[in-house]
Amino acid sequence: MAVSVVMPALEMAQETGKLVSWLKQEGEHVRKGEMLLEVETDKAVMEIFLKSLRASLPQVSDADLQWRMEFVWGALAFILCNPHTIAMQTHGACNPVDASKVLSEMIKFFSAGFRAAALPRAVS
Repeated sequence: MAVSVVMPALEMAQETGKLVSWLKQEGEHVRKGEMLLEVETDKAVMEIFLKSLRASLPQVSDADLQWRMEFVWGALAFILCNPHTIAMQTHGACNPVDASKVLSEMIKFFSAGFRAAALPRAVS
């Protein structure tokens, strides 16, 4: 008997996910709460990115890396959702339509934030 399976959203803004593998065979009994399949989402990609950051910045705590990733995603979401705000605020000096310039500026900003996390902290 065929049964529909609805994938719950794993993130607030998730609209899609990629089916990676089935964990059950066709016809095999599945109990409520049991793993049925593996799905890849943007969150999974972010976890891989965080692993790479941890490897390249071993002296930075997991909490500091996570905070910076949240700031990165927040800034990125704001720019993507409000691209013309920066143009208005800078009277056209910043052009949100120039994707390569936006990317270049974001990389400089994000890189500085991650580098700052690796600096020794002042003791008070």
